Amino acid sequence: MIELINISKTFAVKNKFTKALDQVTLAIPKGQIFGVIGSSGAGKSTLIRCVNLLEKPDEGQILIHGVDLMKLSNQDLIQHRRKIGMIFQHFNLLSSRTVYQNIAFPLELTGTSKNDIQLKVMELLALVGLEDKAHDYPASLSGGQKQRVAIARALASDPEILLCDEATSALDPATTKSILQLLKAINKKLNLTILLITHEMEVIKIICDQVAVIDGGKLIETGTVEQIFTSPKQTLTKHFIQSSLHAELPTIYQERLKESGNPIVQIYLAEHFNQTSVIKHLHEQYAIDVAIISAQIDYVGSIKFGILNLELIGEADNIRNSLHYLKSNYSQIEIIGYV
Repeated sequence: MIELINISKTFAVKNKFTKALDQVTLAIPKGQIFGVIGSSGAGKSTLIRCVNLLEKPDEGQILIHGVDLMKLSNQDLIQHRRKIGMIFQHFNLLSSRTVYQNIAFPLELTGTSKNDIQLKVMELLALVGLEDKAHDYPASLSGGQKQRVAIARALASDPEILLCDEATSALDPATTKSILQLLKAINKKLNLTILLITHEMEVIKIICDQVAVIDGGKLIETGTVEQIFTSPKQTLTKHFIQSSLHAELPTIYQERLKESGNPIVQIYLAEHFNQTSVIKHLHEQYAIDVAIISAQIDYVGSIKFGILNLELIGEADNIRNSLHYLKSNYSQIEIIGYV
């Protein structure tokens, strides 16, 4: 459906060159919700804007259904862009137009008849749950309602692809969840391919089928959401996952950390694990008492994953042996400090 092949983009500002994208290759299957996550400045906004050539790459290919957009004339590109909708972080609604008129705007530009516009706009208002807001102006809407209008407007031309540029970053958590649920419903109902970028792993976890991690303009890791959450390879990916679990050590323990004593270990567990068996094994095999400082368990699809923060209490040799066991049997374990 969407193929990006060796895409590179460099920006020049006052003789300073910044490589926003560096030989990025990515394939997004038809009908999937594909997420791209990265920190601020990683290149993810540039990447998504290259898909519809709002930013033109310096090199590479952008294929939609096998057609390379980079080779199209301006007129042909306009026609192909009509099949690519886009929504933004700050909604970009026209303040002087009502909700109805904002959604109708792209249809007016293509010369659609008033009757057809009315039918389409009312259909889209029902789809996004704003039938009663048709004659309201954007200033009277909540952030979530504005984004719903923006989604409806992006769908007015019956696109096959929807690009979401940090579409929930300006929203509170509850509203974010409702917008993500709406996007998921639209994906299923319309078989719409959705490419979204975000800096929040929670968004990826809730809505995406596949995910790519971008850092410094390079794609450093890709896979299904289940693969990434259960077996992250890159340090940045692990940090994103940990941030979604809110796995920070409680303040009372952070203040007590020192150079030696009982180790505080953080263990990342995934797939079919049992936290009780870890603790039981350490106690029975290594005579270690384990104090659970904090734990968080979550699910991505049907797969369980989580983080345990544990204090290991026992004789020095037993602790050393237990740490060797943990490092040998768990791919992600970190000694945070000692108390």
